Amino acid sequence: MREQAEPRGAAVVMHKIDLAPESATDSREYHVRNLSPSMELRSHLSVPVHDSAGLLKGAFRVYLRESRELTPDEQLMAETCARLSGIAIERNDCQFEREQKANIDALTGLPNQGRFKQAVSQLSCKQPTSWALLLLDLDNLKTTNDTFGHHAGDLLIQKVASRLSKAVEPDPAFRIGGDEFAVLLQKSPEAAYNLEHIAEHIRAAIEHPIDCDGHVMVPRATMGGASPLAADETADQVQRHADLALYHAKDIGRGGFVRYSPDIGSRIFDRLSTISMVAAALREHRIDAYYQPLVCLDTAKIVGVEALCRLKTVDGDVIPAASFDDAFTDARIASDITRRMLSIVAADVRRWIDLGIPFQHVGLNISAADLLGSALARDIESACATENLPLEYVILELRERASLGERNQILADATVKLRELGVRLALDDFGSDYASLTHLLSFPVDALKIDHPITSRVESSEACRAIVRSVVDIGRTLGMKVIAARIETLEQAASLRGLGCEIGQGHHFFGALDRSEITRQLLLRHIRRDEVEAAVVSELAQMLRNG
Repeated sequence: MREQAEPRGAAVVMHKIDLAPESATDSREYHVRNLSPSMELRSHLSVPVHDSAGLLKGAFRVYLRESRELTPDEQLMAETCARLSGIAIERNDCQFEREQKANIDALTGLPNQGRFKQAVSQLSCKQPTSWALLLLDLDNLKTTNDTFGHHAGDLLIQKVASRLSKAVEPDPAFRIGGDEFAVLLQKSPEAAYNLEHIAEHIRAAIEHPIDCDGHVMVPRATMGGASPLAADETADQVQRHADLALYHAKDIGRGGFVRYSPDIGSRIFDRLSTISMVAAALREHRIDAYYQPLVCLDTAKIVGVEALCRLKTVDGDVIPAASFDDAFTDARIASDITRRMLSIVAADVRRWIDLGIPFQHVGLNISAADLLGSALARDIESACATENLPLEYVILELRERASLGERNQILADATVKLRELGVRLALDDFGSDYASLTHLLSFPVDALKIDHPITSRVESSEACRAIVRSVVDIGRTLGMKVIAARIETLEQAASLRGLGCEIGQGHHFFGALDRSEITRQLLLRHIRRDEVEAAVVSELAQMLRNG
């Protein structure tokens, strides 16, 4: 028998079986007392069982029907059996340890990805409402590791794992990746119907401040879920659906939950197709810059331009960026597009400066992914250095909606670093979605752009006029330019000018112009007319030579 009764190194000891009532308190003798009357057991031999390291693992016992000592052969047999028992126990312990390592995550103590796969493989889709699956991705773990160190990141994972496990009991939680967890919902009969409620319960459970090595953090997670559909034949299909739901949840904005539905698969397919199309265009140098002029509302002179990304198809059609906006959600693609646009824009601005065209700046849209990455500052410096272009000519435009949420401070820190390099910044779409004056404290910008929802109603809405006046006053007080975007009519331009807005852009003045046309327009407005033809011919000839 296996027990911890004997001390380490205990010798072989012969015992007389005690059937007295007081022995009832000894749990080790309980089975002996039950067997003794029927089998007439009178004594037993205890041999300690050790493992190969000499640690006591239990005792091997031989029971006799008479009170006597064992013969030498019987004692040798008992000792041999004890040694074999030690080997068997050690082997069993090793097997258990291997299984633990194979199935348990060492950091959190949760079942790991291997155990998760085993559990999913045993599920059936024959009863669609009998189970559901939630996948959870811990947000900004990389940022935590980079900022506070991997030990703080490990503590964050451990505490989130503990909270998650308690929140979903008695259902199991799994750690299936570095920052990924899964919950298999089987115990609750209504789980398949209440995924949204369960996801909200999990979110509430984990989103409390955590002290990690003296750093207080609030963990947040993005979740995707799925339950078997009528068309699903295997549990693997349900898992793929949950993966797609999580992918979509991260795409539309971290910190939320998405439940899988068939149309999500279609949207994700469209997004991946768009990313593939843009990746091909980048490889084949079919990403180009078009330009929309910025006009002084008092003089109608062009004072700057905004560079707009365009994709040329293999058939020669030109597609605006709004048609492939999904591609900008991919951090790598977004970075590649920005790098390509910076190179093109720097070369074009250098050419215009060499032609003697004075203008204030060229604006270039960037995404939150650009700011969150580490390459933006390096790419700007490289593009401008290649063309010997001062950084002051470039102003980066960040959409207000892209600057919100839990990444606010991270993005704000990135903008500060860019400004330290001499790069100017504009906050685009100001006031159009989540207007917040606190952004002007968090984001040190040089210009504010008032977008279409306000400019389009400036004639008819006193509220819109009040907003424009306020933004103009803020801009003047803080030393920021204020630009009215997407001006469509003469009346809108006149109203905005009357409200104090000095710079505007929109189809009332110009649409998006290709390189040749914007160069012609800039020349027409900034050099004498008798010099225009020669300059245009020279510029076009230079473009032809450069391909």
